[in-house]
Amino acid sequence: MKIVVYAEDEMLKKRIRDYIEKHRVHDLLAVNDHTLDTVGKTNADVLIISADLITPVLMEEMQSSFKGLPLYLAGNSTDDAVTAYKYRFDGFIFSGRLEADLELSINNAAFLSKRRTSIYAVTFGDFSLYKNERLVDFRNCKAKELVALCIDKRGQAVDIEEAVDKLWGGRAYDKRVKGLYRKAVMDIRNTFKKYGIEGIFESGRGYCRLDASAIKCDYYSFMDEPEKFYYLFGGEYMHEYSWGEATLARLYDIYTSKKKNDFL
Repeated sequence: MKIVVYAEDEMLKKRIRDYIEKHRVHDLLAVNDHTLDTVGKTNADVLIISADLITPVLMEEMQSSFKGLPLYLAGNSTDDAVTAYKYRFDGFIFSGRLEADLELSINNAAFLSKRRTSIYAVTFGDFSLYKNERLVDFRNCKAKELVALCIDKRGQAVDIEEAVDKLWGGRAYDKRVKGLYRKAVMDIRNTFKKYGIEGIFESGRGYCRLDASAIKCDYYSFMDEPEKFYYLFGGEYMHEYSWGEATLARLYDIYTSKKKNDFL
């Protein structure tokens, strides 16, 4: 989770920093004392603002500029909690139980952030990946192809041997080609971090995978409900990658069987 804090209270900022450093699973992107200008330039997942900075003008600016971003109010009184309710914050963080409330708020924000973020993969035709309708630009063509292979596996792990065989077929399975695989994995991580979607990609010793549950995909929709989504398939599947032909054959069999059933 990428967190932005907007506060003047030095103790509050220090306690939040300490919490993030302790848990090591969250990133503190910025602590802005007097401006929210940089928030829109980040891939923040959650914004925490202290109650003493709240004004009607500020709330109007936030609600127009950060629509969909989980917002949490931090304060130390019942009146602050009422303010959180009044302005429809996603939650209230009470300074008297800061760590517990932070944990609850960040967990809730993770759910809200995942729900508002749309990651869509197009596979019927050329392969492309989008985040909130913005094309994800891969500078390394093999990194893009490895993502495509992970999409094809629908959440299952792709081991290094399969990746090398399909992406670098014909090359010896040696240190050099393993280095190319590791470079592709690193490029995927860097690219996804740039777009704020690194959480969908997992890699370990000799494998990588994508969280299929976090991705909308024409291929997934067709496979899950072919009767409903048969119209999406036009006879092509990632045609730039030869290894996609096996999946294309399965798709075509399903498609033709559904079309035949329409005439029974």
